Amino acid sequence: MKKTLQNDFFFKNGFCYYKKLISKKKIDILYKSFIDSLSKYNKDYQYLYKASFQSFNLSKEIQFLKKRDSNILTFVYKNIVHYSCFINLFEDYKIRRLAASLLKTRPENLIIAEHQFRIDYPNDKRHILQWHQDANFYPQDPDGKNSLVCNISLHNIKKNMGSTVLLPRSQNLGLLKFKKIQGNQKKSGQRTVCYDLSKFKDLALNTYPGDVSFYDMRLIHKSGFNRINKVRFSAIARIFNPMNYNYKSFEKISKKFII
Repeated sequence: MKKTLQNDFFFKNGFCYYKKLISKKKIDILYKSFIDSLSKYNKDYQYLYKASFQSFNLSKEIQFLKKRDSNILTFVYKNIVHYSCFINLFEDYKIRRLAASLLKTRPENLIIAEHQFRIDYPNDKRHILQWHQDANFYPQDPDGKNSLVCNISLHNIKKNMGSTVLLPRSQNLGLLKFKKIQGNQKKSGQRTVCYDLSKFKDLALNTYPGDVSFYDMRLIHKSGFNRINKVRFSAIARIFNPMNYNYKSFEKISKKFII
């Protein structure tokens, strides 16, 4: 679909979707760094080096490691977001060009930050995020109109594996009041919107490696539920337009806003 048509779709529905935008090579590089990080603690994991995030053996090993020593996984997923190979996924010019078009600025002006690498386990309800708006977590953009969520698919993800569930056009409600629940290591915090959402029809995105989704930060969405015996991996970042006059710098809000 042409960029102008995708932009029209985005502004109407609050999201847009591009197939195979990120190369397999870049995802493979991230995967190898992920295996390197695991192998730092156990050389036996090197047998996974030639596999991918799609591998059933990887999923089995991650689930086993979570039971045996979850601290290793916590260290890996918290640090991998700072690896150059992870950041380079989102600094790809195709992503910056499309995001800049949606935010109406130049690609060089964008701030791509607040990266996340999620590991979602089968049948785990403790870390599922309920209906929320990302704008309520990131006050850099107070009205949520000048920033985006960017989600890169690292492997095949279908509805039964917990693909993200969206409420198209819900961004038109603006920022909503939310109920805050503090999280901890055993359960994710929540900022669940307080609104009757029954008039919206939900949409679960089925994605493949290299597919990229952009969401309006006000779009209401939630985590899907992983019903199959396989781990889901996600690469996510937020993209801000600092040229907008409402933008609040990271330095000014860092002490006032602690999430």
